[in-house]
Formats: sequence, C-alpha cells, structure tokens
Amino acid sequence: LYLSEKPDVDYLNRKVAEFLKEELGLESHFRLDIDEYGAGFFYKPKNYIIRDLSRNGLIKHGVAFKSSGHSLGYDNALMTLANAILDKDPNIREIAAKVRKVEEWPRSSFIKRLQLGKDPDDYDNPNALAPKLARELALVSKAAPKAGDQLEYIVVPPECPMILDKARNLKPDLAYYRKEIDLSLIHI
Repeated sequence: LYLSEKPDVDYLNRKVAEFLKEELGLESHFRLDIDEYGAGFFYKPKNYIIRDLSRNGLIKHGVAFKSSGHSLGYDNALMTLANAILDKDPNIREIAAKVRKVEEWPRSSFIKRLQLGKDPDDYDNPNALAPKLARELALVSKAAPKAGDQLEYIVVPPECPMILDKARNLKPDLAYYRKEIDLSLIHI
C-alpha cells in the first residue's frame, strides 16, 4: 500500500484488530508497519522506482524496470533518467537524449545475461533463446552449460542474440539497444 501521507499506524492496527474480532471472531496478530520513502513514480501495478531515504539510492521493483534480461547500459540509462525525474532536473530532455547515445557506451554496457532455468536439452522449444545460446556456448567453450548457469550475450545486427565469446569482434546492434532505452522512456 502506497500512501502520500503518513497514517496513524496505532489507530489502523486497532481498527483491524476490532474488525477481525467482531466480524470473524479472530484475535489479530496483524501489525501495520510504515516504511518511509522519498519521491517515486509508478508504472503499472507492482512496477515502480522509489527513492530509498535510508540508503540515499533508488529501489526498482517490477519486471518493467529490473528484469535480468536488460543490458547494463539499460540499467545505467534507467537510473540516470529516474534520478533526473525524481530530482525534477530542468534538463531532463538533454539527459534523455544523452542516455540514447548508445554508440558512446563502453562494450561492457551491451552485455545481457540469461540464466538457464533447466538443462538446454530439456527446453520444449530447441530454438528458444536459452537453448540456442547454450548450444553456441558449448561449441565455443567445449563445456556444456547446465541448469542454473548464467549465459552472457550481446545482440548484433539484425537483432540477433549471440553468445559473448562468439561475438567478440562483432559490433552490437545499436538500433536494438536504442530501442531498449526508448521503451524505458515510455515507462517513465
């Protein structure tokens, strides 16, 4: 529950206890606790970014913002934009334009990660991303990936995910990564 004003927690706890006792005949072990956060914004239910006052940082929640499938560059761009928005930075348009300049990212910012949920041969669709990347890695490294392994890859033109070791000398698909950033701009 997200509130814009601090409620009287003791009053709410008493009311819940009374309701449970009177309506259901139950003793209440429910206790409402309040955690205070700074500014935040919300995109769809359970997808939000809020300022954590105790650690002076941001908390991302929900797959729209913290999917493990996003690149490091996406995460950096998202946090830069989120800070600018929550700080009400008057230069937000310039900041948004700057984070879209994926051609200026270091190569490490293009890396995406995928964790194998099961052994590659156990996937129903052998052409799905996870078993495809696992086969590529097995050919390059001579070691068979297994359930729980994390695979690193980048997307090369035209929107083709490729295991990192195999894509070492290839350029990332800048249009793909720019689109990834543009989708974050829509969310925030």
